[in-house]
Amino acid sequence: MFQYDNKLTLISEYVLQQQNSDEILADTAIIIYLYYEDTLDMYLDYIDNIPEKIKVIIITSNSTVKNIIEKWKSIHNKKFEVRLKENRGRDISALLVTAKDIISTYKYVCFIHDKKEHSKKYQKEIQFWLENLWGNALKSSIYIQNVICMLEKNSDLGILIPPPKLNLSMEWDLDYWEDNIENVQKLAEKLGIAAKIKPEDDILCIGTVFWCKTSALKKLFGYNWKIEDFDQEPLKINGTISHAVERIFPYAAKDEGYKTKFCICLEYAEKLITIQNNILNQSFAIFKEIGLENVDNIYEYENLKCKCTSYFAAHKKVYLYGAGKIGKLYLKFAKHCQCEPAAFLETVKNPIKNNKDMELPVIALDDIKDWNDCGIIITVGDGKREELENILYNRGIKDYIYYLYQ
Repeated sequence: MFQYDNKLTLISEYVLQQQNSDEILADTAIIIYLYYEDTLDMYLDYIDNIPEKIKVIIITSNSTVKNIIEKWKSIHNKKFEVRLKENRGRDISALLVTAKDIISTYKYVCFIHDKKEHSKKYQKEIQFWLENLWGNALKSSIYIQNVICMLEKNSDLGILIPPPKLNLSMEWDLDYWEDNIENVQKLAEKLGIAAKIKPEDDILCIGTVFWCKTSALKKLFGYNWKIEDFDQEPLKINGTISHAVERIFPYAAKDEGYKTKFCICLEYAEKLITIQNNILNQSFAIFKEIGLENVDNIYEYENLKCKCTSYFAAHKKVYLYGAGKIGKLYLKFAKHCQCEPAAFLETVKNPIKNNKDMELPVIALDDIKDWNDCGIIITVGDGKREELENILYNRGIKDYIYYLYQ
């Protein structure tokens, strides 16, 4: 199992160890909603991974899909149940209405459903997301058993969900709340969920795919849902009861004293880390062009920018003390912040550095006779700091700061 810390770094949360337990498997149900017939084969491969002792119910609003599944079930000698419902409420009503009797009978439940992207532009995006949702829920028989055992072993663990969606072709800063905060707050009040809705603190079950202890979602599952509670088709893009339910899961679990964590299979983790490393490698080249030299600088970007602009705004002239690698790097950052240093400073005049390849003139410290309303940013490494501090001290110069946040 894995979770993300506040810097979105993938860190180990649990180490899964297989524990075959017929009793646990018999107390588990997997509820699946399928609608699109042209993608059925991919999902049936995942469904084939489910251990026989687990209760499986497949729900659909498409009679053709029902017929295909019934035929596949017969060929593969599967014992799961197939139910047909009207499309109102789509996957959410399948879970809360059609499968209500199943949920009330089992201790552990997995819910998963199909998705389809109709825009060709995002086909690659949706395919990777489906691998995330289905692979991190039903990757293999052993993986499924390990997930159930993890719920069994950890008393405060209520929900396990796939990791956040990695946007490959969509914008990075997607707002997964999409103006649904008030919508979720109203649903929480309706269900008697007291946990405070704080979007900045909680992870969301976007995609509505999860493993859970049914006791963790007692108030959501216990409500007397009816098909009429859900909006008619065509479903609005936002603001419906279905959108609120999709975002209520971690709050319902928190209200019962349970935590929500991410779960991820090894194969997807390897692929995800490879993709993220490639993105970071490309990104670091861009970051370097604006004067950021490491990951800490990136995390501190807003503070560094504020410090830079504030210091330049408070002085008529600002000099960079040190014309080497660090000085040149900070010059990029200053210009990125729309700040213009007056010159590089060196302790003594160095004609070699003051040439056409330098973006700023390089002058000796003692060439500046008037320090009124002037500031210095020390742009050297730690090893030379004390030396430069002593030089400035001996000249009575006290108005200086260090490059970036150091």
